[in-house]
This record gives sequence, C-alpha cells and structure tokens, in this order.
Amino acid sequence: CTNGLTVPHSPTICNGTTTQRCAYECDAGFSVGGNHTCRPDGAFGGGLCIANECVPSILNNSFTRCTGVTLDSCLYHCDEGFTARGEHICGVDGEFFGGACEPNPCVTGLHIPYSNTSCSGVTGELCAFACFEGYTAVGVHECRRGGAFSGGSCAANDCTRGLTLEH
Repeated sequence: CTNGLTVPHSPTICNGTTTQRCAYECDAGFSVGGNHTCRPDGAFGGGLCIANECVPSILNNSFTRCTGVTLDSCLYHCDEGFTARGEHICGVDGEFFGGACEPNPCVTGLHIPYSNTSCSGVTGELCAFACFEGYTAVGVHECRRGGAFSGGSCAANDCTRGLTLEH
C-alpha cells in the first residue's frame, strides 16, 4: 500500500500489503475506531481516531452547560455583571479548561453623600465606608450586577443634646 498511510489524530505511519491491517494508535483524547486495512486498490482505509467526550462543564457565573468532544470549543455566556474572557475548550484529558466569566467593574455609585469614601471594585465586592461626623453608616455598599454600587448610605443622627422637656 502506498496511500492512506496515516490516520488523522494518530502518530502511526502504516505499511503493508493487500489485506494486512495496520495496528495504529490515536493521540491523547482520541480512541481507535475501525480497522485500517490495506485494500486491493493500494490504499489503507477504514481506520479513524474518534474524539472522546468531555465531562459536561459550567463555568462560575455562567448559565451555559458546555458539552463536546476533544478540541471542541464551548460558546458560553456569562451572568449579568460578568464578561466572558478566553476560550473554554474540551481537553485531551476529558475536562474543559480555559475561559472564565470575570466580574465587571462598578462605574457608578462610587461616592456616598456625607462621606469622603471613594469606592472601587467589581461585581460582588463590598465598599467599606465611613461617614462625616453627625452621620451614621447604614447598610452595605455593594457593587451590583448592573455596574453600580448601592445599598449603603450615611443617615443623619438625631439631635437630642440641649433639649429640655417642659411639662
């Protein structure tokens, strides 16, 4: 045989004569499928390396369930407040790797009235803040999925000093 000496995704180079089988191996992540036999037309045929299935995967902060076979790329989407970065690929070990849903930075709500605190952070992070004298910190100032810090404020203290009660 002078043609069909290789099988895609296999390092083996076959040789032989009519009716002889080539004992080929497949690359990592692929399995042998079929007999690669030297046919009367002078070409090996029938062998193939079949891509293995990957374990289904869901990235953190994503609703996409990735499935596929070796070397497949998963088109994934991220939850609100997160952005897709990189490819999520089915590896030769049967596991997906790469890609991530990274948190977005907050761009509004960075300043709280009656406070000198300037917040910065990404989705899910908290901003510790202090209030001016005469005001009390209320709530938790969190970077929300919509790209804004919210939830925290500085509430005015009640004025009680110097009051006298008359009957």
